[in-house]
Amino acid sequence: MADTAFDTHRAVKTLQAAGIATFQAEAVVDAIANANGARQDYATKEQIAVVEKALEETATKDDLAAVEKALGGRLDDLKTDVAALKTDVETLKSEMGALKISIETTGKSLNTRIDDVANLSSR
Repeated sequence: MADTAFDTHRAVKTLQAAGIATFQAEAVVDAIANANGARQDYATKEQIAVVEKALEETATKDDLAAVEKALGGRLDDLKTDVAALKTDVETLKSEMGALKISIETTGKSLNTRIDDVANLSSR
C-alpha cells in the first residue's frame, strides 16, 4: 500500500460537520487510520506552524544575545574612549584659559612698550 498522508484533523472536522460527536469522530478516524496503516507521525500544518514560531523566537533570542554580547564589549570601549575625550577637552579648556591670559598679558606689555616708544619719539 502506498504511504499516503491521512489528515486526521480534517477527517474529524468532516465527521463533526456531519453531526457526529467529537469523541465518536475521533474514535472513527483513529480506527480508519490504524486500519489503513496510515502513518500517525505526520505533523499537521498547525503543529508545523507552532514549531516554526518557536524556532524563529529561539533564533531571534540567540541572535539578540550575540548582538548584545558583541555590543557590550564595544560599548565598554566606547565609554572608556568618551571618558578619555572628556578629560582631554577639560585639559584643553584649561590650557586655552592659560594661553588667553598669557596673550592678554603680552598684549598689555606690548601696548606699554609701544606707548613708551611713542613717548620717546615725541620728545
